[in-house]
Amino acid sequence: MNYSISTQSDTGKKFTLNEQEELFFNALYDYLSPDENSNIFLERMSNGCISVFYATYPVGKIKLQGRKHWMQILKGLYTSKTIEGDVENFITHVSDWEKYIKLHCKN
Repeated sequence: MNYSISTQSDTGKKFTLNEQEELFFNALYDYLSPDENSNIFLERMSNGCISVFYATYPVGKIKLQGRKHWMQILKGLYTSKTIEGDVENFITHVSDWEKYIKLHCKN
């Protein structure tokens, strides 16, 4: 995987990068331009989901740990959409994150 994941919370449970997360973030890396990729930061939350940031701007979250998998897509400053499914379904929505970055995240 081409991104590093920081951890800000310590819940006692250590999450390791699983195969689905690696597949998703490799697809994200391939989809975005090199300039966009250089500004992507990941942070592991206490429930196992990963928050995705462009520079300091939140872009969304994805949870591929445990039984329930979901992806949060920010639509505007105050609205978001959460979809449930599998990693293949989430990869098709990477374009939504890119659209949000282009519309709302100025670097």
